[in-house]
Amino acid sequence: MTSEQFLGKVAIITGAANGIGLATVARFARDGADIVAVDLHGVSFADAIAAAHGNGSNVLTVEADVSQQADWARVVAKAVEEFGRIDILINCAGIAGPISRFEDVPIELFDKVMAVNVRGISLGMQALIPTMRSQGGGHIVNVSSISGERGNARVTSYVTSKHAVNGPTQSVALDAIADGIRVNAVAPAPIDTAMMRLVEESAANRFNTDTDAARQMLSKGMVMGRYGQPEEIAAVMAFLCSADASFMTGAIVPVDGGALAR
Repeated sequence: MTSEQFLGKVAIITGAANGIGLATVARFARDGADIVAVDLHGVSFADAIAAAHGNGSNVLTVEADVSQQADWARVVAKAVEEFGRIDILINCAGIAGPISRFEDVPIELFDKVMAVNVRGISLGMQALIPTMRSQGGGHIVNVSSISGERGNARVTSYVTSKHAVNGPTQSVALDAIADGIRVNAVAPAPIDTAMMRLVEESAANRFNTDTDAARQMLSKGMVMGRYGQPEEIAAVMAFLCSADASFMTGAIVPVDGGALAR
């Protein structure tokens, strides 16, 4: 099914080359938005371009490091030059960081996780809000995690970063609502992306098994007996940016297959 709920709208999506970001490109293009696909220098945007064009949308690709303020200024300038406006920001870019006991984590790797997962989202909101304000409103969705709601062994850097996504999401929501800007976050459980391959590899090493067995073990540990799919996260983000969510801001929405209910 296709929708035109975002027809005439422009969405910036970070981490757009794979995983949740790529699925979000496809979903928002399907719903009529033109896309500004943002990812690291040297990545292939081929799948993102195909997803946008396949759904009839225009796409601008921008190589950028979301942890760098100058890169964000360039993203905004290119988006406005190409499309004349920016209506939606989806902050998908993120990294897992080291998977180990916290005392073994080099501080430079901890800093890198915080730079991408927290500084990147914060810089994105700072860069986009003035443009959205000048247009009379907009929508921001940040990707948090159920790890932002509780602890999780051996991924303390990641957990710390996701806790640090939720607070700014809610605080900026309170600041920005007077300008017609709604700010929300989604909090996924494990999703079937490249990030989970790292977790599976770590579990395989820890329990002296292979990655297929680790995947089965981790999947069976989920309430629904499976990982989530990137498209399931993209669908909720589309809802949060739609008129159907007009009374929602500052929300941290679990998309977790029941994980936080247990």
